[in-house]
Amino acid sequence: MQGMKQWLSSNAPYSSPIKQASPSGMLAGSPGLTDLIATLRSAERGLLVVAELTSPEDVMAALNISKALGWPVVADALSGVLLLLMCCMPAYC
Repeated sequence: MQGMKQWLSSNAPYSSPIKQASPSGMLAGSPGLTDLIATLRSAERGLLVVAELTSPEDVMAALNISKALGWPVVADALSGVLLLLMCCMPAYC
């Protein structure tokens, strides 16, 4: 709960969006990706919340991130995650 205590004592928002067009559009070494990797590596555990995604590549990127981190996914109906899993990747289910 240390992270929560730090947030409560600050004026910062609890979360902030990563300024990047899409997960599949991140290039190795880009500032957005570097910040994302550092944040994810510092977490002991997590939950990946996936909102609307517009391309199959972005859906796959989200699933690959979830699998690599061992984090569960909460998928919005517009994310395309459930459709991809049910139709093409039953091993993930």
